[in-house]
Parts: sequence; structure tokens; C-alpha cells
Amino acid sequence: MCTRNWLVIHSIWVLFFLVSSCDTAKEIGSDLFSVEVGLNYTDTLSIQSSTIQLDSTYTSGPSAFLFGSLKDANVGQISSNFYTQISNVDTLRAKDNATLTELKLRLVYSSYRGDTTKLQTMKIYKLTDTLSRSIPYFSNNKSNIESAPIKTISFYPRPIKRFIADGDTVSMDTLEIDLKNELGKEFMAFSKNVETSNGGSAFRKIFKGFYFENSSAPNGAILSFHSGISRLDFRYLNPNDTTKYYAPFHFSLSTYSQTEVLAKYNQFDKNRSGSLISNLQMPGQSVPASQSQNKTFVQKGLGLGTKLKIPYLDKLRQNKYIAINKAELIVEPTSDVPSDLFLTKLSLIRGNSGKNRPIRNAYGLSYFLSEGASGFNTATYNSSAKNYTFNITSLVQNILSGRELTDEILITPEISAISTSETGFVGDQVNYVALNALKTKIRLYYSYINK
Repeated sequence: MCTRNWLVIHSIWVLFFLVSSCDTAKEIGSDLFSVEVGLNYTDTLSIQSSTIQLDSTYTSGPSAFLFGSLKDANVGQISSNFYTQISNVDTLRAKDNATLTELKLRLVYSSYRGDTTKLQTMKIYKLTDTLSRSIPYFSNNKSNIESAPIKTISFYPRPIKRFIADGDTVSMDTLEIDLKNELGKEFMAFSKNVETSNGGSAFRKIFKGFYFENSSAPNGAILSFHSGISRLDFRYLNPNDTTKYYAPFHFSLSTYSQTEVLAKYNQFDKNRSGSLISNLQMPGQSVPASQSQNKTFVQKGLGLGTKLKIPYLDKLRQNKYIAINKAELIVEPTSDVPSDLFLTKLSLIRGNSGKNRPIRNAYGLSYFLSEGASGFNTATYNSSAKNYTFNITSLVQNILSGRELTDEILITPEISAISTSETGFVGDQVNYVALNALKTKIRLYYSYINK
């Protein structure tokens, strides 16, 4: 309390000094008691909210492959597919008359969102494009594939099994897909060739990877396959040898001592017909909260954000000198988002006024700083208060003083460092939150001196 009082008194004296320094020199202290000073509080500033389509969501190098489709009344249908390279790290080489015993995909999933009682359909294609770690892939990118799938399967996702591993309780399940008939001869030929048997770059030049396409019903589930432990198991026998040779092909070769060499990315499709934001189809468009049941949305993967404008902030002045003691942006979610889809972290970035897009610079997104620090201004959902709270003290002061670049605030999915020199959105999930536009408010404490 003492600290807060000191800050308030300090703000008033700073304001008084600024006002006094602009006037003609007078007897020191002569105006001290002729100037009206005061403190005020408000949380009734008018705020205009709308949902916008964000652009450029990175989906390169995911730790989880997202696959499937689900339908949501708020944001519409969400579908996810994925592209990936594969490789092994063994030096085994099969003999010319070796016999294939197994070629099986094992896709391990540890979580899902949606309805797992609906039949899922997966089509597996071979890539004709070469993926690269040096290329940034986005949620709407597509790579070239062969015209026909090598395999089509339908399955019901099973409830996640729980078991003990190294003393920890682990929940996961595995989708197994036999590719012996489809790719067996091809992989046996690779294993007999000295250049391709180790699954390195020579192998990847010939076998460029897989595309997993979702062809499921729209109201099913999205599964999260673990890219680090999913694999393609390759087993064979050499003649006159009882040894069972095993060479697993991995989707990820990243370890604590080795950086990733395999490229992969998730790709998302959307169909917003019949949803609350059916008119929102591309970046640059917006849907006012008044047209979406007073809700706005923030979503990862599909790239939705909420735009805020505070049109009457300037009226705070009203012939006063203003110093902001504390300002908080408080947003409350609605209760109709499924718990397995709920987005828990949000960030604040600058909006490009009138264009419904983020401001970008040489380092990626132009973001607001965390108060008193140099990091991103990010809020985590407070389950007790049932809201997200951002400290925006410096932001509001800079808008009032004319030092801020924009008068639009964008609430977005949590932003991340894409590299050491770039920030952006990462589409590693499809979770979202619906914000109650009628309860979005700015809680403002300020000091003033009348002009």
C-alpha cells in the first residue's frame, strides 16, 4: 500500500513539474494550491471487439502430428493433415536374397480432441516434393504428392490406455498400419544398396516421405501423434542366419546432442459454413462481435485473433494532464468451449490500423512488451478469477502521449520465438477460446492535473 501511495504521489508531482515547466517563470510554489489535482478510476471505457483472420501461422517441425477432423458450433469444421520425411540411423545392409518379415507404421497418440466414437479414415501418399528444414512451412501450405494413395484405412480411435513406464503413469495408444505389400519390395531394395541402406540423405532423395490425409467425417476427432516416438518398423531375415534384423525409420532424429534433420509440418483446412464467423475466410477480413453473438475468438493453428479498439480513450484527457498509475486489460471467456479445446495462453501484439492485420517488422510480429520487462506480453487463464489479465500500463500511457504506433490491440494465440531473430505464431494445436465481448474491459487508475 505504501508503495502504491508513493507511486501516486510521485505521478502527481511529475505532472505538476511538467505543467509548471511549460509556463512563464513565476514565484516558486505560487501555483501549487491553485491547480486542481486528483486521482481517478474507471472500468467503463467503451471497447470495440471483432474477430480477424491472422496470417502466417508456422507449423514446421511439430512435436505432434495432428490428424483428423472435428466440427465446432463457434468456429466451424477443422481438419488436419501432415507431411513428413523419414530416416533411419542404422548401418545394416541386407543381403541380396534377404526376406522381408515386417514393414509396419506405428503411430503413437497420447491425446485427442473431439468425438472418438466416429470412424476415422486415413489416406497415405508418397511425396514427390522434397521437404527441407530450411523452408518455413505454414498452416495452409501444400506439397506435391503422388496421384493415388498407397494405402487407405478406416479405424475407430481407441480410448487412451494407461500404463506404468519408468515409474510414471503414461497414457497413449498406437495405430498400426501394415505397409508390407505396398512398400515392401521398395524398402528391401533400399536396404541392399550401400548408398541408401542407412536411410540418410541419399535415401531421402529417392524416398521423399509421406503425406497423411484426413478423409474422415467432419464431426469426428483430431488425434495427436507423437513425432518423436512414432516410427516405421522394418524387419528382415538374411539367408542361413537366424538373426532377426531390425531397422526402424523415424519421423524425428532430434536428441539432446543432435539437432533435427528431418522436415515435417502440419497442414490445416477449415470450413466455417454455419459457424458464428462464417463470413471470415481470409486475412484482412473481420467479423464484429455484434454479428457473432457478442463473442470474439482466438485460435491456434487456424489463426484467429481478436481486435480491440478503444475509441474514446482520448476523452480521458478532458483538458487534463494524465499520468497512468496502472492499467489492466481483462478478458473473460465464455463457458461453451469444450475443455479439451480450451486455449490457456494469449498474447498482445500491435494491429495495423484499419487493415485487420498484425504489424510486422524485420523481426517478425510487432508485439507489446511485458510490463517492466523485455518479453512478450502474455496472459495465462486464471481459473479462480475466470479471466485473462494483461498489464497494459505503459501501452495506455504511450497511446495517450502519442508515442504508440497504433490504436489497435490484437489478442492472439501465444507468440513464440521462431528463430533467434524472428517471432511468430506456432500452430502446434487447434485449441481456441471464445471471449465475451460484453465483459471485456480496461481497469484504469490514473492521476490528473487540470490544465
